[in-house]
Amino acid sequence: MPSVRTMVVAGVSGALGAVLLVVLVLGRGEQRALLTLDQLQAEGGVVWFSQHAYERPAFEQEAERPARTVIESWTVWESGQRTAVYVASRDLDGTTLHRAQMVDGAVEPFPEPVDPRIEWPAQRGSDVGSGDVSCDAGHELVPGERSGSAMCVGPYPQPSSERVPNAFFPAWPVDLDVASVQREVRFNPNGGVSSVIHRATLEDGSVTDIASLRFRMTYLTLAEWDEIRETVFGDVAGAG
Repeated sequence: MPSVRTMVVAGVSGALGAVLLVVLVLGRGEQRALLTLDQLQAEGGVVWFSQHAYERPAFEQEAERPARTVIESWTVWESGQRTAVYVASRDLDGTTLHRAQMVDGAVEPFPEPVDPRIEWPAQRGSDVGSGDVSCDAGHELVPGERSGSAMCVGPYPQPSSERVPNAFFPAWPVDLDVASVQREVRFNPNGGVSSVIHRATLEDGSVTDIASLRFRMTYLTLAEWDEIRETVFGDVAGAG
């Protein structure tokens, strides 16, 4: 499913290409403008990508990592500076799990935060989408519940044991009698992926979610990013 992978990669790496993106340019009233990637880089701005993930442990006893996590990435374009991507993850209690910065493809982990519990910034603004809605072979494109939205629905086969499971490619739970698993990919009206949900139908006919990802991508000004950077990464000398 190219559109799903493009969305995920774009949010993490900032590789949005030269597509035209509809953004609300803050500081210009309520005017909406079409910006290319070159314009965004020239004027300066930040792409904020959020991923709320749930992954049911494949084994009932597996509890080494939280089942629900939030991963945030901020791709920063600033005139005369190299493009940098800041990434931070947390559990639902707000405890920081990991922080890193990526510049020119090189990942630099940040040290453990002085205080892992912070008041995480709330994401505001309208979702931004990119790419055309398309489905994998064997998946059906159907209208979503909301006007203008759509979703792809189809079977999710049991993955190879050689693949490391994650919320996008979850393992079938071995402690459940799974008959089949369905993948549901939802798109927002702007063409961006809003969620990916894996639902297992059990032998007794009951249905349970085994994994889900919910995405949101918005834009920030550099001034707004400065406040977020101070909150999430401010205890690191020289961050940014």
